[in-house]
Amino acid sequence: MPENKSKIKFFVAYNKPSAIFQSEIFQPIFNGKVDYETPTGMLRDNSGDNISEKNPHYGELTGHYWLWKNYLPQLDVEYVGFCQYRRFLEFNLTNIGARTFQPLFAGVFPQ
Repeated sequence: MPENKSKIKFFVAYNKPSAIFQSEIFQPIFNGKVDYETPTGMLRDNSGDNISEKNPHYGELTGHYWLWKNYLPQLDVEYVGFCQYRRFLEFNLTNIGARTFQPLFAGVFPQ
């Protein structure tokens, strides 16, 4: 694996239109059958081997299943993680202050 390539990939689960966060590490995926068009660069859980129609009962696990069956075999990373489109992790722990849990993108996403 090249030195400059990330060893980790987080899949950000979306189930409705919202501000899209995407980077080398974060990859958005739309979960469930929806009637609106998927934004460019976003994966979708309703192609290939999928259980997308079960999304009302299983939630974001339909996206996990799709990734496992269709996308992970071609992915060249060591670690895979998942988060929701409104909840991200903060990796910079050097200056967290008194508030351990705080908005990571304050003012960027619509409420």
